[in-house]
Amino acid sequence: MKGVVLVWLIGMTTFHPAHALDVTRQREGEWVVVTADFSHQPAAIQALVQQDPKAMNLGKGVRSVQAEPLPNGCTKLEVTNTGLMRTYSYTAERCPIEDGWHSKMISSPDFEDHQIVWKTVHHGSGSRVVVRVKVEPKFPVPRFLMTRVIGGALEETLERIDARLIN
Repeated sequence: MKGVVLVWLIGMTTFHPAHALDVTRQREGEWVVVTADFSHQPAAIQALVQQDPKAMNLGKGVRSVQAEPLPNGCTKLEVTNTGLMRTYSYTAERCPIEDGWHSKMISSPDFEDHQIVWKTVHHGSGSRVVVRVKVEPKFPVPRFLMTRVIGGALEETLERIDARLIN
């Protein structure tokens, strides 16, 4: 099964559509960091991504999202992602932070760690979005592949958000 996942990850790095946004991708330790500049105001982007299931479903490979509001102002998310020959899932708590939100895994049969930090701030006449993702599967995957897969998926998600806000 590990070999199948590795083949899937390699395939995911090969086919990427052209991106209209100016997007940068880098690795900072265990985190993949993707930054994009939008012409949209931060409030428009935040209004879209604060809708937990709707925002999560914009993500590449996200199959389903169940959201449950929590009394602490956070949201419990049950996320299922599509993978090659099987699905991968995790439960996370997504909480608001300054200029965005932080999703931190609570439990998962497939991941040791899964975190997303999303921030949207004013930049020029529009916005800058910075997404930091840390994913540690319970099976070994070369770091460069994780960077390419996560970075590519985030770039596509940002493109989808941009397209949604334009229409």
